[in-house]
Amino acid sequence: MTKKVAFIFCLLTLTTVVISASFANSTVDASIEAIKNAWIQSNCNTLSSNLSIYAKMQNQVLDQADMEQQLKDLIGSLKLSNLSNFTSVNHEGYREVTVTGKLNDGEHITLSMQTFYDQKEVAVDSNILINIDGNENIDRLLSFHKIINTALEQLSAKGQINCSVLGFVDSNTPEEDVISLITKLVKLMQCDITDFFVDNQVISLCGNSPLLNEKPYGWSFNMQISARKDDEGRYYLWLGYPAIASSY
Repeated sequence: MTKKVAFIFCLLTLTTVVISASFANSTVDASIEAIKNAWIQSNCNTLSSNLSIYAKMQNQVLDQADMEQQLKDLIGSLKLSNLSNFTSVNHEGYREVTVTGKLNDGEHITLSMQTFYDQKEVAVDSNILINIDGNENIDRLLSFHKIINTALEQLSAKGQINCSVLGFVDSNTPEEDVISLITKLVKLMQCDITDFFVDNQVISLCGNSPLLNEKPYGWSFNMQISARKDDEGRYYLWLGYPAIASSY
């Protein structure tokens, strides 16, 4: 074990021992709020934020026209404009319709509806995917989720959320300071670390925070923190609930 790995392990283990706590019930909105507050208190420079929602629908086979209409209804419920460029994929056993566009503050949004069906035209799985690539205004994520959740309820669809924030620390920041920043985020989130990974360019850890909603998909964690150093010496930092959706 290298000195760097040993140092990180000891630092994060001590942090975990101090802050481990029993889980309390937390709503998704409160979880996003907790991510936002911890990020702001970390004083990390913010670049962008992301919100993605995967929602299962009642299983029914829909043709392309039906799927486009349901997406139009969803767009109307979300009070979105300038979203009219539909694309479709239609294969045996699988159908998908997608629409993309920009929101008022420049965020990129993608809405997609998919249905899988068997040879007897019986639906096997149907879902909606919503992805928003936003700016540094994390409050927008919270407002988007509230609106989207209400719209999905009208379609009898239940969504699973994923949100993440991307930022950076100034070039030539000492590695110890980056580790201290990660440790600060761990403390702010009251995170009990379950796994971590370190190499020459990447630091990544997963853990459980009582400030966040229950663990999704049967996972063993509900938050993730990662840092990556680029060739110019700048560290990029991600904080994700329950995981980081983008590549790093």
